[in-house]
Amino acid sequence: MTDKVTFIPKTLPGEMGRCEVFKSNNKVQFASIVDISHPSEERIAAICPHYAECTGCHFLHTHYKNEIGFKKKSLLWELKKISAERHQVSMHTAPNRLNYRNRIQLHYDTETNALGFINSHLKKIIPVPNCKIPVQEIQNELKKLYRDDLWKKLIPSKRGHIELYWQKENGLQVSINNEYAHGGFSQVNREMNQQAMQIIFQELHQREIDGALDLFGGSGNLTKQLSNTKTYVVDNSPALIDTYADHQEYIQANLYQQKSLGKIQLVVDRPIDLLILDPPRSGFKDLLHWTDTFAPKQIVYMSCNPSTMMRDLKTLSDNYALEKIHLLDFFPSTYHYECLIFLGKKQQRP
Repeated sequence: MTDKVTFIPKTLPGEMGRCEVFKSNNKVQFASIVDISHPSEERIAAICPHYAECTGCHFLHTHYKNEIGFKKKSLLWELKKISAERHQVSMHTAPNRLNYRNRIQLHYDTETNALGFINSHLKKIIPVPNCKIPVQEIQNELKKLYRDDLWKKLIPSKRGHIELYWQKENGLQVSINNEYAHGGFSQVNREMNQQAMQIIFQELHQREIDGALDLFGGSGNLTKQLSNTKTYVVDNSPALIDTYADHQEYIQANLYQQKSLGKIQLVVDRPIDLLILDPPRSGFKDLLHWTDTFAPKQIVYMSCNPSTMMRDLKTLSDNYALEKIHLLDFFPSTYHYECLIFLGKKQQRP
């Protein structure tokens, strides 16, 4: 018996059975299912043959409506960290629960003769020749890699990774042992990304915005449609010149370096009314310094990690108020999701 909170993936409320603890610390522990003696009525058979061992998906044992409900509860719990008020969350479900991901990364190890996704609990690579998460073009290539161990003929080392990436414009690309998103980052769910762009456009296109900063902007995806707003797209990746619109100007800078703020100040030649950011999962701890410097009237924060997002937004609570909150299911079948929050500058008391 223990007082620790125990996290058991791929279970449902009310289920009973046996589990095995595989990781523990002072506060929580993690376990895996051994067997379920009393399954929930909401449990269904997973459509993927790899689901039992693979850690790529988390909710294929239940209906999509339940998955969405769990994600909404998760976001509402995170929002309590910055506001006691109960906020309205606009939900945006995915059109496809499977066959949506345009990029996957596979790990390989020639000593264990394995290519697939890492299961850290089992401490091994799980082969996934019939993975159903990626788009069909990647699924086809995936089967080819496993057929007659073709992947072994492509790799240059004993261990590493293979990334499969599909773009409608450029077709299928195979990258071996390069950085993730080699050739430029883009969202992995094309349809949901279009929804995010449309939400931002609908909210902002009628507002008078003189200048905008698009931090961690990559190809300028989120601000591409704001054609009446001079926008500085800031990212550390090489400039993707062909992707920027006429109103967008690219600035290469590592936003995690303190000197980047001063560098941007030298380039920006107008007031910044809008600050948009879409940082990595680690968030952006220096956000307060940027808002103090540029004093934007509006902030749009998009994140795939609500925990670090709330940490960052909490620092702005004296000067900015939450206006609209959107949950976009960029990653169906997993516990991940994208959160898009609009904040407005508070009126200063006299």
